[in-house]
Amino acid sequence: MSEMNSIYIHHSAIKQDGTKQFWKINEYHKQKWNFPSQMGYFGGYNYLCEQDGELRQYREDGEETAAQKGENKTALSICLVGNFEGDSITPEQNATLQAFLSDKTTKYGLARGQVRGHQESLLAQTLCPGKNLMAWIEAYRKPSTIQQQIEILKKKIAELVALFQKMFG
Repeated sequence: MSEMNSIYIHHSAIKQDGTKQFWKINEYHKQKWNFPSQMGYFGGYNYLCEQDGELRQYREDGEETAAQKGENKTALSICLVGNFEGDSITPEQNATLQAFLSDKTTKYGLARGQVRGHQESLLAQTLCPGKNLMAWIEAYRKPSTIQQQIEILKKKIAELVALFQKMFG
């Protein structure tokens, strides 16, 4: 197991039609790589988010994936079902992805800037995760006004603590 330094978001590139894709992707990756996970699956990602928001796991956190060449040992990967060159993220996927990222960025001490689309990986030559999901990722990475204010307050508090320590030892 390795330390996580980023989270990569992928798309299945299968047009959304309401059908579950977990087993279809598992079988496709078994045929393509035959690289079983510690959990007994062949899916190359750590997680898959179905169109209805259901989150399934192929690989343990920290387990080597087959998701983003060059970073398969240092990153978590999550795939959303859909072809986001044309499809839009479903409300259910949005809720699941938001909760997933909140949990994993907190757990591994990652900043929003460490959440990336597959096309941003070191050796990627792909459109994955599609333009619509990339737009979602880019919006996610921008801090909200509240987050900006929190960061300003944290700095001011740190300055006051340092001043207090200097004055009163």
